Amino acid sequence: MSKRELIEIALTKLQKLPLEKIEEANDYISFILRKYDDELLQKGIEKIASEPGAFDFLNEDDDDLYTLNDAIEIYK
Repeated sequence: MSKRELIEIALTKLQKLPLEKIEEANDYISFILRKYDDELLQKGIEKIASEPGAFDFLNEDDDDLYTLNDAIEIYK
């Protein structure tokens, strides 16, 4: 069955429900979407972290990144 056909079937069923049940179904769909977004984000993070050189920035020497001239306030 195609995605479009499943959507049509779901819409037909939703139209038969009272408003409070449609709201409940909508809340559940929102929950599923958040969970799906979290899974996509997690997979993206795992992919980036597994690539060679992903953490090379940790080995960089940044001693001269800032100087006293960059400080807004100097404490003694």
